[in-house]
Amino acid sequence: MNLPNALSTSRAFVLPVILLILYFWGSTRTARIAADALFIGAALTDFLDGYLARKQHLVSDLGVFLDLTADKTLVGGILIGLVAFHEVAAWIAIVIVVREFIVTGLRSYAAACGWVIAARAGGKLKTVVTLLALAGLIAGNTPVHTLATVFLWLAAVLTVLSGAQYCFDAAPMLMKRSVVIEKK
Repeated sequence: MNLPNALSTSRAFVLPVILLILYFWGSTRTARIAADALFIGAALTDFLDGYLARKQHLVSDLGVFLDLTADKTLVGGILIGLVAFHEVAAWIAIVIVVREFIVTGLRSYAAACGWVIAARAGGKLKTVVTLLALAGLIAGNTPVHTLATVFLWLAAVLTVLSGAQYCFDAAPMLMKRSVVIEKK
């Protein structure tokens, strides 16, 4: 396994550690700092793995799969954990997680049809805002927590908008594909 793939995979393995820290010791400031440091480190690997893969010419189908899976696992897992800990409204987590399933499904279907639905600026902005919001929420009851809550609401809005953009981008492929299926 190369370094970019190892970095991607590490995000999935750090998730249960973060959740265990928050579950057992989340009421202490030290635990919150430790969990947040792990989350921020994992979030930074999201940017680092892609950069290294491109720079070292190690981009592969496996790497793309590991990166996307680790991203969805980390963000979805943290959101669900924060809902369980009564720190995030369930509807926000549902909006964000469902959008990830829809977009991942559309991109997978497109790839199977020989199409590419590239990542857009709105999706990248949504990711950054979501990661910042989650880092602030993991930090706990601090002044940052209020700002993080605002960022999470912004992330929910960006999630819907970027999800709609992916659906719009996929529409020609879906329309063309449905015509081909109907002709058979």
